[in-house]
Amino acid sequence: MRRSALACLTLVALAACSDEMSSPSALDSAPALESSASSVVRVVDADEASLRDALAQASVDAGITRIRIKGPDLIAVSESLVFTGTQALEIVGDGVILDGTGSTGDGLVFTGGGDVRLRKLTVQNFPGTGVVVAIPAAATGTVHVDVRDVQILDNGLHGLWVDDQLTNSDASLDVEVLRSAVLRNGFGGVSDFDGIRVNEGGVGSITYRMRNSDANENGADGLELDETGDGDVLFDIAQSHLDRNGPQDPNDLDDGFDADEIGAGSLRGRIVQTTLNGNYDQGLDLDEDDDGDIDVELRNVTAIGNIGENVKFSETGTGSILTRMVLVDGSGSVEEEGMVLEEEDDGDLHARITRSEFSNNDKEGVQLDQLDAGMGEATLIRVELKNNGGGPLDTDGVSVTQKP
Repeated sequence: MRRSALACLTLVALAACSDEMSSPSALDSAPALESSASSVVRVVDADEASLRDALAQASVDAGITRIRIKGPDLIAVSESLVFTGTQALEIVGDGVILDGTGSTGDGLVFTGGGDVRLRKLTVQNFPGTGVVVAIPAAATGTVHVDVRDVQILDNGLHGLWVDDQLTNSDASLDVEVLRSAVLRNGFGGVSDFDGIRVNEGGVGSITYRMRNSDANENGADGLELDETGDGDVLFDIAQSHLDRNGPQDPNDLDDGFDADEIGAGSLRGRIVQTTLNGNYDQGLDLDEDDDGDIDVELRNVTAIGNIGENVKFSETGTGSILTRMVLVDGSGSVEEEGMVLEEEDDGDLHARITRSEFSNNDKEGVQLDQLDAGMGEATLIRVELKNNGGGPLDTDGVSVTQKP
């Protein structure tokens, strides 16, 4: 087996996820308008007019880089709150709730292409999307979206939507969600409105990190990462929950975590101490549809009771599937296999699965397919495959070594 690049990715992702970044508590004693050599902090009362005015001022004054809303309180929002500036902007809510009941559109909307940081804020009950970060066509480099201690609840369309596919800019997207909850969004449209959606359509990549967060009970996917140009999808998810998502469209049920990479790029990452349970299609669905690999580690992951496959990897193109799994429970699929790994074109399938279980599924416990030119091999060590409707294993072109 060729050496994986995951170790490097994991170290980079962990370093980038440090809690030492941008602590909101440093603003607690800020005056109404603070200035320094490089930035201005705007502090506003917890009402719609003050916040809207602050966003309008920041849109034309690049020196304003932070807005703090004095709270906690509830702000009834009548229409979308829009920031069009190109600078990085941080909004610190201090426990404030932005409530869109009776509103006409989305909640917070960012269109300028600068970095976005949200802290200690709730965005709820908007008929559109709770938080929109729309990437302009001229964007380059990397746009960072950093969401911490935020709740995005009960919005009609997406909860959080970071979108580059309307413009297909050259920018990469770097999204981090920490200690946050994205719940019950996506029931205002027919289908395909997710808890968290990140779309990248140009030559850039998606990097996504998630810690101690929930994306549960959303109408479509709990989390969807969609990369359609020449670039990678890189993810690092830990201590999180992506459960009970996907019931909104009975003709197109959705997943806990769905990642799609189309074009010259790979899909690489890890998931640790995370649940993907009770979703209406797959628990974890990874698709790589061109020249690139799926290179993924799962450790202490529970994906049980999903209607579709609990875990499914599919690679079409000249890449390979490389996966390491430890302490994974993929039991109890209602209609499908516990896990499916499909290498459908010229490439290898290498899997090492340890101390895991794929039992009580409607079909096979594990299905392993290598369907074209390439090597297929899997090692299963102390893996339980009990009481599956289609039998323990279904293999095509893959040699399997089982060890007690």
